[in-house]
Amino acid sequence: MPANLQALARAGRIVELEVNGPVTQRSVLDALEAGYPALLGTIRDPVTKRRRPLLRFFACEEDFSDALPDDPLPVEVASGREPLLILGAIAGGREVTVAEQLENLPAAVRPTMQAARKMVKAIAPRAEEIAYQGGRPRSRTFMWKLARYSSSGANVVGIGTFPDHSNLFFYRGRELDDGSGLLVGRGKEMRSISLRTPADVDKAAVKRLVRKAFQLAGEADAGS
Repeated sequence: MPANLQALARAGRIVELEVNGPVTQRSVLDALEAGYPALLGTIRDPVTKRRRPLLRFFACEEDFSDALPDDPLPVEVASGREPLLILGAIAGGREVTVAEQLENLPAAVRPTMQAARKMVKAIAPRAEEIAYQGGRPRSRTFMWKLARYSSSGANVVGIGTFPDHSNLFFYRGRELDDGSGLLVGRGKEMRSISLRTPADVDKAAVKRLVRKAFQLAGEADAGS
């Protein structure tokens, strides 16, 4: 935890928690606030349970700040092998844009990510594009998340990449499964599609799922 939260909680930098049931962002923070009541309202809003804007959550070198509260955290966190990090963002610091993220990508995956971004923005031009700030993971096994697209404040789809392929991920993917076989994942809600070339982005089935995702979020006129 950041130093200011350590002082409030009268705890050290690392605290160990016992979580009953699935290990999610919500259940971990519930346990943290139960054990350290002084932290109530400091990490997340006490009513909406949304993360405070100047705090970010990381686990296994991946940014979980904008994950759904009930999405499972990595098994390494659940088992206690890796921590869930609560870090303070830099107040007044300039955020990295999606365009800058794209420029920093390896050449092998950059065209696919550019095509995915263009496709999402064409289908949902009114969606808000929000750049992830986590940066390149140190491990090749974790996704480099670039951007997420939201409608009416709710995350709909995101784009990210691994060293040899890219991903289009759906925050309510479980509700989208149309039998195409493209969607993969076993999380409570999220599903993803692997993209290996710009041609994969242009497939009608991929565009159809993106369109359905935004329609599910209330964008009734999501285009083609």
